[in-house]
Amino acid sequence: MGSSLMWPRVLAMGAICVYGSAFAFSLGPIPNILTAELFPMRAKSAAMAASLGAQFFFNTCVGMGFPILRHKIGAQAVFTGFGAVCFVAWLFVNRFVFETKGASLEQLSSKGDE
Repeated sequence: MGSSLMWPRVLAMGAICVYGSAFAFSLGPIPNILTAELFPMRAKSAAMAASLGAQFFFNTCVGMGFPILRHKIGAQAVFTGFGAVCFVAWLFVNRFVFETKGASLEQLSSKGDE
């Protein structure tokens, strides 16, 4: 294999590493942080287990389903569907998830009861 064919692979692998690192330091831990902050101590372990289980399940569904969906309906339709799901998630977060910065556990539990 010539060296001219090697640089796209190296570039792709580098881009994947940069994406993974950036995600791990930005949006990746948000579900874990929110779950830890929103649930009372007695339910925190069960909530974290359910949250991580759902996260791994849906990541697997997306990873396994993307090639099949791309082949069946095309990449544009798949990404449009993913975009629609992200938009609905954004609406949900803006409507139902409240700010936790600077709030005590008592304040968070009273907000959760509302």
